[in-house]
Amino acid sequence: MKEKTVAGRSRQNLVESYKKTSYTSKQSLSSTDPVTVRFPRELLTEVEEAAEQLGTNRSQVIRSAVKEVLG
Repeated sequence: MKEKTVAGRSRQNLVESYKKTSYTSKQSLSSTDPVTVRFPRELLTEVEEAAEQLGTNRSQVIRSAVKEVLG
């Protein structure tokens, strides 16, 4: 079975990146603004699975992914 990728990167690569760039401190979250984004069901399922694997929530996974893309 072919490994799932996001933007050409393996999920494991994304997990390692998340661990390096995650926003988990209360200080960083205190200055956040809410944003509403619509995801295709399949992508949202992948985000939820990644969050469970990492022991975090969807918002933290999405913040880390955006940070990674923007550099």
